Amino acid sequence: MAIVIFQGGETLRDSRAVINANFAALSAAAGGKYAVSLSAVTGTVALTHNLGTQDVVAQAWDSAGRSVIADFQITGPNSMTVTFESPFTGRVVVRS
Repeated sequence: MAIVIFQGGETLRDSRAVINANFAALSAAAGGKYAVSLSAVTGTVALTHNLGTQDVVAQAWDSAGRSVIADFQITGPNSMTVTFESPFTGRVVVRS
């Protein structure tokens, strides 16, 4: 992976291209991503992310885009559970 560093004199357009290229390189190096939309779930939900590792980070957002506190438990290299205390509609994203 190559990260480009800005030097003086580049145009704004060139700078945007460099930022986009850097972001793409970092995203690719970061590993995989799994996302799922859930609707009106309560309790524990099993997720199969198939990322092949237990080194994952997960986050839940409700349908309004607000971060939601949930209990995530890794159950294997390709799976986890998430528990919601109240009915949840939104997205869960898992990254490795």
